[in-house]
Amino acid sequence: MLNIFLDTQVYHSKNFNFQNKDFLRLEKFIDDEMIKLYITPITKNEIENHIKQKIEDSREYINTFKENAKILLNYDLYRPIWDRKTIKQAEIKILEDFHNFLIENNVEEIPISGDATKQIFQNYFEGETPFSSKKKDEFPDAFALYSLLNWAENNEEIIHVVSGDNDLKNFCESKENILHIESLENALDFLNQHDEVRYRFAQRLYDDQLAEFVEYINDSIRDGSAELNIDAYDVLDVELKDFFVEGEDDLSADPLFLDLEENRLTIALNVEFNIHIITSAIDPARSPYDSEEGKYLYVEYEENEFMDVIRIPVELELDVEDYENQYYTIDSITINNGQVYYYTILEDC
Repeated sequence: MLNIFLDTQVYHSKNFNFQNKDFLRLEKFIDDEMIKLYITPITKNEIENHIKQKIEDSREYINTFKENAKILLNYDLYRPIWDRKTIKQAEIKILEDFHNFLIENNVEEIPISGDATKQIFQNYFEGETPFSSKKKDEFPDAFALYSLLNWAENNEEIIHVVSGDNDLKNFCESKENILHIESLENALDFLNQHDEVRYRFAQRLYDDQLAEFVEYINDSIRDGSAELNIDAYDVLDVELKDFFVEGEDDLSADPLFLDLEENRLTIALNVEFNIHIITSAIDPARSPYDSEEGKYLYVEYEENEFMDVIRIPVELELDVEDYENQYYTIDSITINNGQVYYYTILEDC
């Protein structure tokens, strides 16, 4: 059985959504007794505080919305936004989901060890891992990591730390009992590698079927079953005129297999898309601004056109009849995890 610790960064990357597909995939490995999940009291408190802070941060945006969208009070669907209890109820619900996640998956709490206090302070003053610099906010990570290390050494175990934090990665590289995994997706792929034969067949299928995958992605874009929701900073509107994959070389050579079941294969890959967008923004040269009133007298807009190549994640879900002979159908495609992609417009564009 493998021991796994999820850093706060992992929960944050999934937006604290404990019904996220990757969390549900992880739970299958827990149910099959392939892995044991761990947490520390510091990490637990940190996650709870992050949830509360994210909820509090949203209050400002909601209040601005309420001030500028009062007409929506006439529509029943939006009325709960004006109820002061709504935000508090959201906080209670997300915290409850987190606690249920810990209980239902029998997540074991590793107590904080004070044995390494001297070493932690020495690392802090010398700027060594997990301190990238003398940042006091990295102390919780340090105590959590040394507690994991002490637990692993005392129990003659190895624990896998899942985190996208480079400081945690650097810390793990110098230790024998702690191994680093970059993301939850990488952890799922790592766990699926234990089915060596099927994993090799999946790799071969991917390599052999790249042309089919490119065709499927482009066909899905054309028929509307694959969508890219794109936005850009400092503009009012973005119109996506076109996006497509040019060829096999635009698909990553090292995909991750998130589901590797008898008839189900989910492939996560990075894809380079050619995009063509038109942005609309206020033209300050043609829009007179009244500084006393704090608003434009009237507004003229300017449009700009951009063509670029962007690299974003794609998930393909396959229904596999035969891995060895590569009999399969593609059931679905998800681009950029279904999230908005924010395009950065460079000033010299």
